[in-house]
Amino acid sequence: MKFEPVEDRISLRPRRRMIASEIAEALIIAQEHAAMALAVPQAGLGLDSGAAAPFGDRLAHMGNQRFAPGQPIGPGLAGSRVAAGGAHYNGTHRACTIRSGVANDWAFIVGKDPACQRDETGMKFDRIAFLASDSPDARKALTKLVKQHGNADPAAAGVVVALGGDGHMLQILHRFVSTGIPIYGMNRGSVGFLMNDYRDTGLPGRLKAAELTSIHPLKMVATDEAGKTHRGLAFNEVSLLRQRYQAAKLKIAVDGMTRIEELICDGILLATPAGSTAYNLSAHGPILPVNSPLLALTPISAFRPRGWRGAILPHQAKVTITVLDHVKRPVAAVADHVEVRHVREVVIAEDRKRTARILFDPGHSLAERVLREQFRF
Repeated sequence: MKFEPVEDRISLRPRRRMIASEIAEALIIAQEHAAMALAVPQAGLGLDSGAAAPFGDRLAHMGNQRFAPGQPIGPGLAGSRVAAGGAHYNGTHRACTIRSGVANDWAFIVGKDPACQRDETGMKFDRIAFLASDSPDARKALTKLVKQHGNADPAAAGVVVALGGDGHMLQILHRFVSTGIPIYGMNRGSVGFLMNDYRDTGLPGRLKAAELTSIHPLKMVATDEAGKTHRGLAFNEVSLLRQRYQAAKLKIAVDGMTRIEELICDGILLATPAGSTAYNLSAHGPILPVNSPLLALTPISAFRPRGWRGAILPHQAKVTITVLDHVKRPVAAVADHVEVRHVREVVIAEDRKRTARILFDPGHSLAERVLREQFRF
């Protein structure tokens, strides 16, 4: 582990500063009772600000600085994955338990033993709320599962079980975004990429063993031709599509810098890693690993410039799309289930303040599904 003296602007005494990744590594090695080695995908370790630093970035470590669950950690990011349920340490009998689940707030001061926080998973699953789509299969499954487990008020539930397809799952994610309530989907629809396989037995055990994936939506701010502002969230993608027989003409800017003066196309979309296997893939866009800090900007049937195939952007990028000749060539903007017609300008960025939590059966996480999709032919 490397240390480098830095100046403390408050006390003017020399302090030590460590690379964030080495801090996390030291915690894993030195704090054996923290037992972070048994990792659950998508659980993160960050500083008290909740942000994971890019690998190689140096962060000043101040006295009594706390560590807490942060942003998802993946290749190229500092830190190490931590079990979603957090670590339970009992100093009396030196026992440590890590179980997959949903991370509640827990933190410990660097260099000190973590205090005992809980003796089980971060969330109890004894209160299950079932929400089904209108399909006959989903309604039939709802009746059977409610008879076995009851049906809790969703606002007071420890977990929501969504019964339906991916469209229904997206609606549930929008409804419960940033509530902290995890969503466990079971496929009673068609595609089911975001869903687990349906079984009407063994649900409590599946919930306890499930792995947590946290995802952030895109936020869209669209201005129509009348000057009215419309807002929407998208867990898959924000897309702009021509409304009439003529191709759209768009100007593309990233972080305030114009990248394409005029794109003639049927449309364009910006996809999250979780949504990169949906419309983005159909438009020949790249598949992004779920834990990657990236977004996919993909044209739809680009005519000019004909050779442009899109771009992979950092997740903090802000994309501004201006509709050229919006009267003659009208364009609609769509964020999941929100559609705005006759837009003049659309600004899209990742919303780091909002998070949706999804539970997947072990070995069938969203990250694994996205990886498998890249080897299908």
